[in-house]
Amino acid sequence: MPFLKRRFIIMVLPVILAALVGGIGGALYLGVFSPHPEVLDTFNGVYGTKGTRLGTCNTCHSTGRSTNLYGTHLKSEFSRVMNAEAEALTKEQELNTFRGVLRGIEELDSDEDGYSNVAEIRARTFPGDPGDHPVTDQ
Repeated sequence: MPFLKRRFIIMVLPVILAALVGGIGGALYLGVFSPHPEVLDTFNGVYGTKGTRLGTCNTCHSTGRSTNLYGTHLKSEFSRVMNAEAEALTKEQELNTFRGVLRGIEELDSDEDGYSNVAEIRARTFPGDPGDHPVTDQ
């Protein structure tokens, strides 16, 4: 019996807490996107950024687990979509949803510097840093 209690605390309680705090999307975000390598690999696969300055966690995170403007926008949109779907998805289905969310916020300007997220990603500048944007010929 103590084994089951410990297992519940370790495996189930964090998901319940995430659901209470962030709804279903928050629980799924905690469950699927805690292994950041899968998220980063997915981002790099969509945009071909592996090995570039954007091929790191810094594209979405400022320090530690704190997200920058782009990461916050991405996380919020992912949670919104996951809440709207409200069904149990496999990890691959959730990663496909994540790919769709990435594409869905491409034309937005998360850091409000005058350049769309996709323009910044293509230029290999950080879409969550208003001080880092594509160089334009003036």
